Amino acid sequence: DRGAVILRINDAILFDPGSDQLKEASHPVLRKVAGLIEPLPLQARIEGHTDNVPFARSEMSNWELSVMRSMAVLRFFQQNELLPLDRMSAVGYGDQHPIEPNDTPENRAKNRRVEFVLESIGDYREQLPYLIDANEQLPF
Repeated sequence: DRGAVILRINDAILFDPGSDQLKEASHPVLRKVAGLIEPLPLQARIEGHTDNVPFARSEMSNWELSVMRSMAVLRFFQQNELLPLDRMSAVGYGDQHPIEPNDTPENRAKNRRVEFVLESIGDYREQLPYLIDANEQLPF
């Protein structure tokens, strides 16, 4: 899809269970990711994902946890001046985009992840002219 590359990191590397605070041990991993992305002409969308097990804290849903985790990663890059903000975005999907069925502990662990979706900064329409630009469509 538009030549995107997805770098997937298991949430256990970055966060303690149920937490949206980055582990200290995750910092070298994130610095390495930034080092890979920084010299390339790519946008980085940071996506948070969870499994379908209800979140233990009733005041927060899995969706909210996924958003907070993706924002924590974005904030780390910004605070450490590793990647410019104009090349990054953060989004959380909760349990809505599983990569495996949530039917075993192993599969649920695979679904708890942070993904870096890397896309070219260039004009994708030059490379894929058949895509329809929503701005060129009639409003109905």
